[in-house]
Amino acid sequence: MVYFGGRFHGPVLVADRARSVHQYRRHSLGTRLFVMGNLSFFPFGKEVLSGDQLTATQDMGTGMPGLIGNILWCVFAGIWLAIGHLVSALFCFITIIGIPFGIQHLKLAGISVAPIGKTVVTKDVAAAVRARNGSAPLNVG
Repeated sequence: MVYFGGRFHGPVLVADRARSVHQYRRHSLGTRLFVMGNLSFFPFGKEVLSGDQLTATQDMGTGMPGLIGNILWCVFAGIWLAIGHLVSALFCFITIIGIPFGIQHLKLAGISVAPIGKTVVTKDVAAAVRARNGSAPLNVG
């Protein structure tokens, strides 16, 4: 159960709420940069999902315009941001205290390569979406 605005909701309702929130967001580059900035300020307890995985439909951010935007982004800015986050992750992995921060830098490196069409959700919403789509990760051990 997840607490939203004074009410408890089950995981399916949480996924539906996230889908409706995602539909109101525009898929412009500026909006995606704010998503990346929000993730970099508050990275813990969040996951990155593709927009079509969240809404189960293709839209501008996950279609051909999104692909072209991601290619341009990757060439001009994404690869450099990813390299910076990978180097930061390596430095964070040196100490035991830095390991969680290194993991978050790896998450940021992944979204900085191709941010268009991606959305940041909480782990509860991501688990509900994966359960709904039938792509839940396997727990081994």
